Amino acid sequence: MIDMWRKEEILITLRKYYVPKGKIAKMFTLNKPWNRYKRAEFVDVIYEEMQYNMELFNLLSHTKEQQLAKDEYKEERIIK
Repeated sequence: MIDMWRKEEILITLRKYYVPKGKIAKMFTLNKPWNRYKRAEFVDVIYEEMQYNMELFNLLSHTKEQQLAKDEYKEERIIK
């Protein structure tokens, strides 16, 4: 099953710099330079693009999995 992304998750990914915006922007064609988009506007563009761009979807999903694993590891270290 494909893990669906919500706009809020994309926003968190951008805010926490899990994936640089420049790297994401290289994966598809934009109407203007990526650094000219407001954050919410860029989230909308990414959300629409990832509906059919599997490379972008996979990049964000892989990054999400990595971050979840890091967070889980940190929690385990705190508990011990």
